[in-house]
Amino acid sequence: MEVIKLLADGLETAAIAQRLNYSERTIKNIIYGAMSRLQLRKPGPRRRVRLPI
Repeated sequence: MEVIKLLADGLETAAIAQRLNYSERTIKNIIYGAMSRLQLRKPGPRRRVRLPI
């Protein structure tokens, strides 16, 4: 969930990966998995979405 919070704060995948000590590919996989579970498509332009947490 930390990845999604950082993404919502506007950080790019490379910055998130560096902050959490993961590879950029791992971060992209986490984002893809979360989007799949929420049945979302491509990220496209960033917009605020309230997640049910």
